Amino acid sequence: AAPVAAPGEEAPEEKYSKYTILKNGNFEEGTADWSKAGQGFSFETSQTDAPEGDSAAVLTTTGAAGFIIQQAQLKSSSEFTLTFQVKGAAGTKGMIKIELAGANGILTSVPAPVLEFTTTGEGWEKKTLTFQTTEETTRANLLVRLLSSEGTISYDDIYLDGPLTEEQQKEADKMEGDGDPA
Repeated sequence: AAPVAAPGEEAPEEKYSKYTILKNGNFEEGTADWSKAGQGFSFETSQTDAPEGDSAAVLTTTGAAGFIIQQAQLKSSSEFTLTFQVKGAAGTKGMIKIELAGANGILTSVPAPVLEFTTTGEGWEKKTLTFQTTEETTRANLLVRLLSSEGTISYDDIYLDGPLTEEQQKEADKMEGDGDPA
């Protein structure tokens, strides 16, 4: 689900970093590029209730904690903004956590950026989390969770915007030629 303009505004210029930093953040390719971690919960996509596009991620639990995860390369000493949409019954608790790591895969000493929230039950809600990487940060683990012990939460349009690494820029430049950033 690509970003669209608000009513009465022009469509924003497409930013390839939204597509090259995180893969399949709109879940249009099902669960591809995301891994499930934990027992007692399910991770699937739904084609019936996406805010944009055709698919959204659905996490369901019956008492066990779990999350979906994706690793991404990040540019050091940079600011990033994570945006996403979430939907759940009133009172459903969710969380997004970004574990920052160095080239060796060891987590940095910087506290992980975290956004915990409770859904209103009134449809899709847009959330934003801005964070800064340090000089030693070169990658991140993005953890998307359902914190409630029972229930369902849906996520869609998870985009990480910020400066690209050299490798990501090369990929974006290649995609610019065919107009398909996905």
